[in-house]
Amino acid sequence: MKAISPDLQNLSSVVVAVADPTGTLLESNAGFVRLFGGARCIGTNISECFRMPRFEELALSRPLGNGDVFRGSLHFSDAKGEVVQLSGKVIRSAFGLCLVAEAEVATPGLAVRAADAEKRSRVERETKPLDESLRDKVSGTGNRERLQQALESEILAAGRSAAPFCLLTVNLQGLSEVTREGQAGGGEKVLARIGFMLSLLTRPTDIVTRPDAARFVLVLPHTNLAQAAATAERIRKALLGDTTEPLCRHVTAQFGLAESRQGEGAQEFLARATADQAARA
Repeated sequence: MKAISPDLQNLSSVVVAVADPTGTLLESNAGFVRLFGGARCIGTNISECFRMPRFEELALSRPLGNGDVFRGSLHFSDAKGEVVQLSGKVIRSAFGLCLVAEAEVATPGLAVRAADAEKRSRVERETKPLDESLRDKVSGTGNRERLQQALESEILAAGRSAAPFCLLTVNLQGLSEVTREGQAGGGEKVLARIGFMLSLLTRPTDIVTRPDAARFVLVLPHTNLAQAAATAERIRKALLGDTTEPLCRHVTAQFGLAESRQGEGAQEFLARATADQAARA
């Protein structure tokens, strides 16, 4: 699956690139190639192109909301080694770290410029960060209100299209042990780490929320139960293999899964997903 949509692939007035957490380039569009040169081909490391903020800082940053880890002025080294400044954002998604920035590249033709402007506007709308009232400040994911909003929206959409969608709950145990050890902010560090991992291991269309102190709920649109189970297993393995302190020594997780049913209300659906806890990490 491609992270960069076809209408952005050939756009030179927007720089779009996707890299994994180590800086390896996975995808790029025409604007990126024009700015950084053809040498920046798929598979090369682009981390050294990021001057401020550094790529390593972005890779470790907590999401601001809706996957954004940075928004504002970015400084890069271009193909000639000169420092260029772009306005844009870096988004964390299931594909990796995605750069979306304005490129000062002349585009011939009024109609083409108008089309580019409309596409840039659409990109801005689609990647708009969560309103502060819908964001959990500890984990960087959505909060209880965001979950309720997403549930109501997806139930309506499923009623119109009959397309399945699923809920995946991740219930944490062991946070109290972290607190008892007296680690300053240990519990918040664990929640921030898990929020980051859930955002990284899910699709951009999935909605990750933390409605309760020790529970995450994921809304998975256009997903059947088998596909949701595969997502849960991917997350389970990632949590099990994580060596981050104090997550690795104390915290375990129980997973719940449920697929939507016609005519079922949001709270009934959520209760069914929470009760059906069979897997343990």
